[in-house]
Amino acid sequence: MMKQSGVLLKNATLIDGTGKKPQENVSLYLEDGIIKEIISLGDMPPCQTVIEMKERTILPGIINTHIHIDFQHMEKLKKWLYAGVTTIRDMGDLSELPVEELFSLRKSVLANSEYPRVILCGKFITAPGGYGGQNPIQVSGEVEIKEQINELNNMGCDFIKTVLEDGFDPSTYGLPKLTKDQLETICIKAHRLNKKVAAHVSQTHNLKVLVEAGIDEAAHNVYDSIPDELIERMVLNNIVMTPTMNLYKFFSDKYGAPFYPICVDNLLRFIKAGGKITIGTDFIEEEHPWFELGIPYYEMKLLKEAGLTNLEIISAATKNAAELLGIGHITGTIEVGKAADLIAVEGNLTSDLECIQNVKLVIKDGVIIRNER
Repeated sequence: MMKQSGVLLKNATLIDGTGKKPQENVSLYLEDGIIKEIISLGDMPPCQTVIEMKERTILPGIINTHIHIDFQHMEKLKKWLYAGVTTIRDMGDLSELPVEELFSLRKSVLANSEYPRVILCGKFITAPGGYGGQNPIQVSGEVEIKEQINELNNMGCDFIKTVLEDGFDPSTYGLPKLTKDQLETICIKAHRLNKKVAAHVSQTHNLKVLVEAGIDEAAHNVYDSIPDELIERMVLNNIVMTPTMNLYKFFSDKYGAPFYPICVDNLLRFIKAGGKITIGTDFIEEEHPWFELGIPYYEMKLLKEAGLTNLEIISAATKNAAELLGIGHITGTIEVGKAADLIAVEGNLTSDLECIQNVKLVIKDGVIIRNER
């Protein structure tokens, strides 16, 4: 597909992703893959393509910050984009593919406009024999940690993923774990290379160690209560949480695990304290309603039920996500000069969150991927 110059999206309700109130009767002029003008009043520029947006809401393309890509089934990636998810982040490959092959496959994805943007770490960094999929990067000492992170950086990784996990089923109980000193080394080395560190975590005592080690993101909520002082430290250190509430609801609904209300309480206290969240679903394969390919509506619904507003949820899935991933200067909000990563839904998204499922238009990097009347 070629970037389409001179596209006018006319007379829409605009939610720009920043949290501001929606604007009515706004037109967007797109050219050469970027947002050239945001027009509330005045003359419309001459253009090649005009798409009437009346009774539709335009918002930034959705960003899912926590999935596990199966690069052996590339058609799934096209489905993510067609559904309205313009950027996805792989949170650690769980297959036996070599790391080098993952980055090679990602290059082919980035070169094709039919796929979403893909942010990639490669593999979990873990202790020898530790938690992290089929073929994680196993490290035991400072020199080895630095060498492995250098290699990942040279291959083009976007961030570093590590883990501190006690286990949650017979296959993961008691696996070896990285020490606090090793985790600090990971964070220091990654930060020197301008890479953020995300960490898989599910319990408060491990979260405390990771926060002290210097992580940038808790890649999950945790299922026991986070003390207020730890939340305050996370907020002070600008640590983002990707709470994956759908994952905990899955364990609650399917296995009777009693900790979902604790997760909700952690989430609300974190946000009330000023913490930022993004939206990620820990997607590996579809299992409805908890894990869905496409718009992460179920996760959004859970956040709504917890007490977040529609605009807060949209900002988590756009602006917050883009800033966490280091692409906030490119995408995540609708602003002049940014990439034309946009979706349009039918209905009033401000009052009805379900409208996020009614995607009619998808534009990624200025390319019209989907346009339904």
